[in-house]
Amino acid sequence: MGIGDYLETDADGATAVPGVWAAGNVTDMKAQVLASAASAAWTAVVINNHLMAEEMERDLAAYRESQALTGA
Repeated sequence: MGIGDYLETDADGATAVPGVWAAGNVTDMKAQVLASAASAAWTAVVINNHLMAEEMERDLAAYRESQALTGA
């Protein structure tokens, strides 16, 4: 990336690459410190929610599998 380049993201900071997020001045070159920090804080919430959803899906699948094996 050179001067004047930035990463395109959606409103939540997700890039076109699945599982890759970006925030701050790499997504908005005009953003000052507070706006960049706020963007990063929101993106962190989104990433955490994404990771928690993945973990819950794995746990639920394991639970359902254990219930199927025991006949419950």
